[in-house]
Amino acid sequence: MKDQRAQPTLIGSILEDLSKRDSRFRFIKESFDEFRYGEFARQLEAIASNPARPDEDRSSEEKYMGSYLAYLSKDLINSTIYELLNVFDIDLTLDQVLEADDGNVGLLKALHKISESLVPQPAKTASLDNPIPNPQKRGNYQYPNRLQSSNIRVLRIQPGLNGSLIECQLEERNIDNDSIEEALSYVWGKPVFDKTITIDGIPFDITTNLYNILHRLRRKDITRMIWIDAICINQSDVEEKGHQVRLMRDIYSKALETNIWIGDWPTEQMIPRSDLMENPGNILAPVPENFGGHSMDQYDLVHILKECLEYQITDTWDEIWLKLNIMLVRCVNVIMMHEWWERTWTIQEAALPPNEPIIHFRSYQFPYNTLVAATNAATKLFKDIVKIHRVCNFTEATSMTNIHVAFNTQVLHWGANRGSEPLLRMLRPEKGEETFITNPWDRCFSFLLSESSTYRATDPRDKIFALESLTVESERLLINVDYNESTEAVFRRITARYLNQFPGDRLLRYKLSIEPNSSFNGNAPGPSWVHDFAYSDARKQSINMGQIDLYGHLLRNSPVYEPLSGQAICFATPKTLFCSGISTSAICTAKLITDLGENPCKGLCRFLEGFLSEALEEWIEGATADSLLESRMSFPAEDDIMKLLTLGSPLWRKFSEEPNSMILAENYKYMSGLFSKITGTYLFATRDQTIGLATAPVQKGDILSIIHRYPGYVILRGVKCQGESQDVEKYRIVARAAITENQDKMRARIDKGLQERVFQII
Repeated sequence: MKDQRAQPTLIGSILEDLSKRDSRFRFIKESFDEFRYGEFARQLEAIASNPARPDEDRSSEEKYMGSYLAYLSKDLINSTIYELLNVFDIDLTLDQVLEADDGNVGLLKALHKISESLVPQPAKTASLDNPIPNPQKRGNYQYPNRLQSSNIRVLRIQPGLNGSLIECQLEERNIDNDSIEEALSYVWGKPVFDKTITIDGIPFDITTNLYNILHRLRRKDITRMIWIDAICINQSDVEEKGHQVRLMRDIYSKALETNIWIGDWPTEQMIPRSDLMENPGNILAPVPENFGGHSMDQYDLVHILKECLEYQITDTWDEIWLKLNIMLVRCVNVIMMHEWWERTWTIQEAALPPNEPIIHFRSYQFPYNTLVAATNAATKLFKDIVKIHRVCNFTEATSMTNIHVAFNTQVLHWGANRGSEPLLRMLRPEKGEETFITNPWDRCFSFLLSESSTYRATDPRDKIFALESLTVESERLLINVDYNESTEAVFRRITARYLNQFPGDRLLRYKLSIEPNSSFNGNAPGPSWVHDFAYSDARKQSINMGQIDLYGHLLRNSPVYEPLSGQAICFATPKTLFCSGISTSAICTAKLITDLGENPCKGLCRFLEGFLSEALEEWIEGATADSLLESRMSFPAEDDIMKLLTLGSPLWRKFSEEPNSMILAENYKYMSGLFSKITGTYLFATRDQTIGLATAPVQKGDILSIIHRYPGYVILRGVKCQGESQDVEKYRIVARAAITENQDKMRARIDKGLQERVFQII
């Protein structure tokens, strides 16, 4: 108990020393100070250390906070260890990892002692391996100074008439003492600065999108004060940009009004010429005039919602009810299809304002909660769609049939593409039908990063930095907002934080950086275990419609294995991932699944025939005479192979019940769609007769492996590092994999004697 009470003092003294020796430790020191002395941290510690209340008498909220305190403490210790290894270029050994105590305090103390005789290594900046292009010239304007740590700029827009030059000034404010009248949340658009305004009488170039917004925001007779990131932050000064990002939490939390800009969307070029009744399967098809007897504008969400809520339905819901709700869901779909809802920065910009943000959509303005009410109505329609089909009396008339199709199209699209709406609903302070977040675990960084997997950022590093303002104070300070670091370095640190806490399924929402189609294009310069947090659509894929690829399949079908005895080992350093696990078997043959031709069903059959022939030769060659018969008996079943190749789609299960369903012409379009999802992956076989699909190129001799507590299977390749001892085995992850064996069969094999070991993965 005495040692536990002494831990914060020990950690604090170590961080005090390190932050004096090198500025790269300051963000951890700031996090520790908040953790130790901040208001929220004191509440957590009081709950966790109250001996007067036994655990069973504590509320669930108190238990959550107590466990969150332990999580933050471990995160601080592991983050300090990571930076020690990084800054002083220390190589951790396997023995040091195995000898570490459960909290890693002893390891931290030992590494700090080692660092005392070392000199910090120069920081590797982004310009060395991820050059930042020269910022485009922004007219003749030059920012007069770099902002101090607690200061911001606010844009003053002078009044003017339409078509006249937009004239502005920048005023400096103190975030602690001064007010912020308004803030803008919008999408930058293409980084082409082809429009000009003036700031203090000097030309300043901006994008077309922002230029159009400023024209709409400008008043005719009075000035308007508003914070706009593209202008108020010197985007070419990485130091200023970094500390201004840390202030964005305060900026949006203090702004008296926040404007969300959807604007003139969709563009005229996107809207089809045929209307909704002529083209009912098109989400953007315009609503015909006087649709359902109403003359309201198809983009007037407030008016449409009011009519829907006030309309009195009959016992059998009628055509007018259907048309009103088609208009409502279509309007919601159109708004939510705008890229604003996919940008990472917009999460905080909508979640933090104390007052409801105002949404600007075409010529209409409405508060955020109006959209919440509309999405509630759309969600209810989606949940009740089967009931609606049963109750609605659809006739055989063409007009009614098209209404039915239009209704289904709009409602099903909403149900499948809700996107960011549930996350923002949790983060906004207002209560709707879904409860907002009160549990600190649901504001922890790992949760927010996993829930925002479908968001994007122009600069991939902003996928991390933009979430900083949404987490609990101490944890947010552990996000090192530094635009001098490369994308790979930022992603590596975050992956290590995940792995050193709980390597669960949240990581699987993102690809590995070494996998094809990652933001690194499979050519990441760092360790093979680093995940690419730029973007992932795995969560959005629908298995029921057969629209799922291998990454989506892995997210839903990746078993987790615990060690048979002892504790799982999983500790990531800047260079190496030390982890316990199992080598199941070596790959004996592998083949790329290429274009399967005009008839994918026949093409796959030919491909599979050739692949299995090669695999059989390898299996027979590797089998002894005594085991040959037994090996043949353990070959994967045809159903297991086809389930793998169709990624477990229920469509395959349906067709497999029909004789010769693989070659029936009427199934062609379904099966070809399923098989197209595996084109570009690698089919492989191991020496123990397991067949699998790999996300990236694999070869004979690679090892199908399990990492304890890391979901699913990885394929490892042995590497020899220059200057390393022959006795030190190191590996790189070359792919992740799905296999024919289910978890029960694999567990049975493990129980029969597959040996556990510790990997060093680089």
